Amino acid sequence: MSYSLFLSTERICKKCHDSWTLFQTKCYYFSSRMLTWRSSRAWCKTQGGDLAIIDNKQEQVGDKIT
Repeated sequence: MSYSLFLSTERICKKCHDSWTLFQTKCYYFSSRMLTWRSSRAWCKTQGGDLAIIDNKQEQVGDKIT
């Protein structure tokens, strides 16, 4: 099974959307839908996010992301 990872880009303090996961200061959405990169990014932007850029090993491994 593959997953797409989406990241909220909003910089204000508020709760993550339902079904999104908070990790450190960012909200993530994991999707099992198979979309092109362009379609994934377009959907993500409609949700106030963007495709994720992994900043460090802890974030990549997902120690606290479930």
